[in-house]
Amino acid sequence: MNIVSMTFGPVLRKLRKTSGLTQEEIGEKLHISREYVSKLERGEREIKLADAIQWCQATSMPEIAAAILTGIDPSVIMNILDHLPIFLQTIGAAFAQKLVSYISVMFF
Repeated sequence: MNIVSMTFGPVLRKLRKTSGLTQEEIGEKLHISREYVSKLERGEREIKLADAIQWCQATSMPEIAAAILTGIDPSVIMNILDHLPIFLQTIGAAFAQKLVSYISVMFF
């Protein structure tokens, strides 16, 4: 399953920047080139669901992977990222990580 990058590109960029990673650093973590990272973030390439989950894990944001997996709209995810501390208090990072792990086992 692919996720349309035009919609998720800004989410990917915000995840990376919030985590303090450069395009090169996220590329190294995901074993992809900096150029490919740039194309994903600009919406020029589609990202597979499994890769989006890995992106969230590489940026230490399993909560966002849980949001993607549950079908939350990208604009809502951007709002979540803008208000991340409140979101973490609401659902808890440990719960989100367990949810991502469970869903990953079920679908991948």
